[in-house]
Amino acid sequence: PYCRTDYLEIRDGYWAKSPIMGKSCGSGKVNELFKTNGSRMLLTYVTSHRQGNHRGFSANYEAVCGGELNLESGGRLESPNYPLDYLPNKECIWKITVPEEYQVALKFQSFEVENHDNCVYDYVEVRDGDSPTSDLIGVFCGYKIPPDMRSTKNKLFIKFVSDGSVQKAGFSATYMKEVDECEVLDHGCQHECINTLGGYECACFIGYELHSDKKTCENACGGIIDSAMGK
Repeated sequence: PYCRTDYLEIRDGYWAKSPIMGKSCGSGKVNELFKTNGSRMLLTYVTSHRQGNHRGFSANYEAVCGGELNLESGGRLESPNYPLDYLPNKECIWKITVPEEYQVALKFQSFEVENHDNCVYDYVEVRDGDSPTSDLIGVFCGYKIPPDMRSTKNKLFIKFVSDGSVQKAGFSATYMKEVDECEVLDHGCQHECINTLGGYECACFIGYELHSDKKTCENACGGIIDSAMGK
């Protein structure tokens, strides 16, 4: 019944059907803090010009990052201000938790972070657990997309740090709950089963090659020799 003609509408996303976060009108300060789940927010200001000399509104915004993510499925992580250059002097920490019977899988789609041989300036740090002291999986910087990663249990710790000098485009990554299909499925691999993100693949021992059925293995060399003499 309120805010029908003049209002400010805030949505969690970049289009008109994104989830609505708030709708404000009247006068006075709006004390609520609005924070999106992703990297985009849509503000729509509507006025009928019938209400006289109202001054409109003034607001501040900031690219924030990090948080604790408890998930049943998956989602996306992005550096602050992505796909534009990330902001200086940022520290973002994400703690991802999935149901106990799963692992957390992390896959980068794009990666551009200030390069250094030891990644001492800007970097992404990934740990196998939920704390800064959990076992280190890797520290990454530069322009090469990091390898796919997974936790051993159901928690993953991710930290992004930028210093005050050089800024780059940052990164975009997806995370998902993952299960070791080689352990829980009747995979049918004759020799070896290799777990991959979202699935598995079969492999053969040295001297064998994978058959076209992608499960059985056959000799990598051989054939029929018909000769009276041989070596």
